[in-house]
Amino acid sequence: MSWKQDILELVQTSPANVTLLLADADSGKELLSFNRDRQFVSASTIKTAILLCALEAVQDGELDLDAPVFVPQEEILSDSAVFERGEQEMPLRDLLRWMIIVSDNTATNALIRLLTMERINDFCARMGWKDSKVERLMLDFDAVKAGKNNYTSALDQFGMFRAIYQKSILTPDLCDLAMDMLLGQRDCGDFLRYIPGPVKVAHKTGGLDFLEHDSGLFFLEKATLYLGVFVTDAPDDVHGSRLIAAAARRIYDQFR
Repeated sequence: MSWKQDILELVQTSPANVTLLLADADSGKELLSFNRDRQFVSASTIKTAILLCALEAVQDGELDLDAPVFVPQEEILSDSAVFERGEQEMPLRDLLRWMIIVSDNTATNALIRLLTMERINDFCARMGWKDSKVERLMLDFDAVKAGKNNYTSALDQFGMFRAIYQKSILTPDLCDLAMDMLLGQRDCGDFLRYIPGPVKVAHKTGGLDFLEHDSGLFFLEKATLYLGVFVTDAPDDVHGSRLIAAAARRIYDQFR
C-alpha cells in the first residue's frame, strides 16, 4: 500500500469528520486531500489569521510592535498562565507571541478587542480566505450557545502559511517575525506526537472538546510541505491528536 493510500485509509475509516490537505509550499501543488472544501469550527487555528491581521496593521503604521497593551483583571481568563499574576501591560509583540506559542486565550482576546472582529473578518475576506471568520472571543461559550463561532478551512489555512513562507503578504521582516513565532509553537501533542527526530515545523494547533486541529509547514529534506489535519466530532478527546500524529508521521517518513 502506498503512503497516500495509508493516509486516506486512516482518515476515511475515522468515526470523526476529518479534513486533510497536503501541498508543496513552493509550487502550491496539492499532493493529497480529503474533504478539502469543508468549512469547520477553527478553534485556535484562527489565531494565525489574527496574527497576520495585526502585523498588517503594524506594516501600515497603525500599530507598533513595541507599544504596550494593557490587559485588565476582568479580561483575564482562568486558563491563562501568562496572566496568572494578574493584570499587566505588555508590548504588542509579546501578546502576539504568547497567542501563538502557547495559544494564550487572554492574549488572543486582547488582540481581538484591539483589532475588532470586523477588521479581522474584512482582512480575511480581502485575502481571499472566504471560510475564515471570527464571531466570538476565545472561551465565550455563551456566544457559542447563541450560534456564534469562529471558522476556517484547509484551503484558507494553506493560503495563510504559504503567503508567510513566500513573503507575499507582508514585508519580508514581518513575514520572518510571523514565521519565527509559528516555529516557536510549544504544543507538540499533534504533528510531533510520533516523530522522534528533530524536525523543523512552523504550525498552529487548535483544540476543543471532541475537536483537534494542526496546521502548518514541515521543512523536510525532500520538500517544504504544508500539512493541515482538522478533526471534528471525534468520539473522544484523544482520537484527533492520534489521527493527526499518525498522518504526520507517515508524511515525515516519506519526505525526510
